[in-house]
Amino acid sequence: MDSAPAHTAKKVIAWLRSRGIKVITKEEWLANSPDVSPMDFFANGYLKQRLAQRNYTTEKGMIRAAQEEYKKIPLEMFQKSLDSWPARVLAIHKAKGFQAPNY
Repeated sequence: MDSAPAHTAKKVIAWLRSRGIKVITKEEWLANSPDVSPMDFFANGYLKQRLAQRNYTTEKGMIRAAQEEYKKIPLEMFQKSLDSWPARVLAIHKAKGFQAPNY
């Protein structure tokens, strides 16, 4: 569940809880921040940097280049970004939902 208005309406929350469904409240939901998503804080930026070094002239060529570059990213780099996730979430929590300066 995300914090879309239709998902956070009091009637919806009451209905879910009446059926024993656990709900993360809007206040408990993680901030909509690029600091929270490994794809945002690592993969997309890295891929964008790699694509800036490539030459392509069509959308199809760009997609092919993106697929090639994505496959070249070492698994260890993804693992390192995932390993940093708990510290990022804790820092955002300590900053009361605002962007935390350091991880």
